Amino acid sequence: MRVLSWNIHHGSDAWDHLDLEAVAERIASADADVVLLQEVDCCWGPRSDDLDQIQWLAERLEMHGTYGWTRSQPRRYGPAEGTSGNALLSRGSWTGVTVSRFAVGSVDEGRRAEPGGMVSATTQTPIGPARFCSTHLSTQRATHRSAQLAVLLGLVRPPAPRSGASRTNPPLVLGGDLGAEARDAELSLLSGSLVDAWRVAGRGLGDTTPATGPWRRVDQVWIGGLQPVNAAVLCAGGVGPPAGPRRPRGPRAGRRRRRSLTSVSRAAGRRRCRRSAAAPAAVATATA
Repeated sequence: MRVLSWNIHHGSDAWDHLDLEAVAERIASADADVVLLQEVDCCWGPRSDDLDQIQWLAERLEMHGTYGWTRSQPRRYGPAEGTSGNALLSRGSWTGVTVSRFAVGSVDEGRRAEPGGMVSATTQTPIGPARFCSTHLSTQRATHRSAQLAVLLGLVRPPAPRSGASRTNPPLVLGGDLGAEARDAELSLLSGSLVDAWRVAGRGLGDTTPATGPWRRVDQVWIGGLQPVNAAVLCAGGVGPPAGPRRPRGPRAGRRRRRSLTSVSRAAGRRRCRRSAAAPAAVATATA
């Protein structure tokens, strides 16, 4: 079973050029059984041509789609609101759809939490039924992400690590823009019941952001009840960035680390992602 997770930024590239056809072509090239999407617009307005993007992509790719909004805004015309959120695409139909918006309303050090949300549902895959969750967490503070993850895990109920999946608790694949890297403390909430597919079976560096020279791995796929066998980052030029030396870690390893990584393999991977101008996507393959 092959899964793709991608923050499509409402179908725009790094220069804010809208091209939903390019998004569809890239999804098709990944040949994924299930696709987890973030920042998908539905009748939002001019920035996305007022399209219902998940409906358009589902029809274009001949897949089944479901959608859950995270943010909304009044439309200038018509009775409905425009929304933006998360979505799922699959070759099979969806059942048991759950949509949640993480209403973290408290103010943390004078800054209100960025809204987050998720959509989860069950579908039939080549290795049997599985539940999938597409989510986008806050990019602002670790405390916000911790609170949102606690809500999310309470809703999706991952399989117990020792007992594995069952009919009542099928395998779970959770993916999306988590706003933090897997080693960050707040994501330890996931490691109790899920495994980071890239850490188990990844190849390359796994970096997905920023789009024009990725150096952070915030787009991730976590799996429970299945065994990851392959994980990589998909750019328009192919799978990349390729393997290279590990980046330094520590409190002062920020900007300096980007200049210090001069390996030919990493530079080639960055050039490939830079040419695409669209954010790289995380792709993982798992088996029962």
